[in-house]
Amino acid sequence: MAAWNAYAILLRDAGHPHAEAIRRAFRVFRHLTDADAIRLAANAQGILLRHLQVDEAKAFQHALAQEGVRVALVKEEALHFLPASQQVERLEFAPDALLIFDCQGRATSLAWPDIALLAAGAVPHLEIGARQTPSTAAPRAGGWGIRSRRANGPQQLKTGRLFILELTNTDTTSRYEIQAQEFGFGPLPVAAGASLMEKFVWLVRALLARAPHARLNRGALDIRDGVELVRGYASRQALLDEIVWLLWNARHPTG
Repeated sequence: MAAWNAYAILLRDAGHPHAEAIRRAFRVFRHLTDADAIRLAANAQGILLRHLQVDEAKAFQHALAQEGVRVALVKEEALHFLPASQQVERLEFAPDALLIFDCQGRATSLAWPDIALLAAGAVPHLEIGARQTPSTAAPRAGGWGIRSRRANGPQQLKTGRLFILELTNTDTTSRYEIQAQEFGFGPLPVAAGASLMEKFVWLVRALLARAPHARLNRGALDIRDGVELVRGYASRQALLDEIVWLLWNARHPTG
C-alpha cells in the first residue's frame, strides 16, 4: 500500500489502553482475534496500528472512541519526519552545551536547552558467525586467494541486547544515537569498574540532570525515577515508534 493513502492510529494519552476495550474495538476487523487485542494492549508504544486503509482506520478510531480510548487518525507520511540518526562515538559535558563527537572526531555543540527528547531502551541484538578452520592459501585466476573450511557444522547465533540512547534537538532536524557497546565512556567521570549497563544508566541520568525539560520515553522515565535496569523493547522499531509518537503528540497538543 502506498504511503500516501495509508493511515495509523495513535494514542493521545500515555499508558496502555485496557485490553478489554481493545478487544471490543477489534470487532470491526474480521481478521483480528482476542489474542491480537491482548498483545496490542500490552505492547503498544503509542502507535496502535499502522498501514490501514482510510475506511478501516476510521472504523477503528470510532470503535475506540466508543470504548473511551482517545486516539488520532494520522496519515503515515506525517510520521516520517525523523532524520537519519548520527552515530555518536563520545560525549563531553560543557557548562552550556553537550559536545557530540562522531567517528571522525568532529564535534557538534548542542545547547542543553535545545535537547528536546531523551529516549533509552534495550533492544534485541543478533550476531551471526561461522566457526572455521585455519585458512589455507589456494591459487586462483590472477593471483592467490584464501580457502577456508567450515569446522563444526552450521553458523552460530549469538543473541544479546543493545543499550540505545537517542537525542533529538528542538526542531527535530538533528537526531543522535548512542549504542553503549560501541560508545567511548572513557572521558566521562563514570565509576571505574562499572558494568556496561551501570555506565549506560549513569549516562542517562547525567544527561537528564542537565536537560530536565526534555521529553522522555518510558525507558528514560524509569531511569529518572531510580530504576537501575534498562527497559527492554521487543524490537528496534518498537523503540522508534515510541519516539515518533512522543514527538508527534508534542507537535499536536489536544484541545
